[in-house]
Amino acid sequence: WDLDTAEITTASALHRYTRPILITPPWAAIYSTDEERTMPFEWVQPFHDRIVAAYLTAGYDVVEVPRGPLADRVGFVLGIVTAGGMASS
Repeated sequence: WDLDTAEITTASALHRYTRPILITPPWAAIYSTDEERTMPFEWVQPFHDRIVAAYLTAGYDVVEVPRGPLADRVGFVLGIVTAGGMASS
């Protein structure tokens, strides 16, 4: 996937997300493909790394949601949201 850096820079300046960016790491144990998700898992980590790099380049703080049981992951996200960790850009 070739990404146009100028296009990404322009888009990231115009369309800001709430901060921080929460991102889930690739997780082979729960990954599956279907009609919408066609990328083989061995491509997922490099793609994930590019996404994280793009967010960092755009000036975002990236927070990785830790692996674990769903309830723990939900608790982690809610903890950030309710603690005021999500601020509008």
